[in-house]
Amino acid sequence: MAQKMLRWKFVDNNGDVLDYIDQTPEDNAINGVAYILASLIPIEHIDEAEKGEWVEEGFVYSVGGDVYTIELEIVCR
Repeated sequence: MAQKMLRWKFVDNNGDVLDYIDQTPEDNAINGVAYILASLIPIEHIDEAEKGEWVEEGFVYSVGGDVYTIELEIVCR
């Protein structure tokens, strides 16, 4: 039987998925998303990411003229 997973995708302003992490709904309920963000956002983006915000599409922040989004997709594995 397929298991529902939360796929957190790190997406650039061209729509390219640069990285992703799968998380179980149970893990999300216990640990939330803080460690997901910390794992996906490059260390050199941390200062700018701290100014980011949650919007309908996900967590959004910008570095220079580039916009990055952490988006959620529900997948089955």
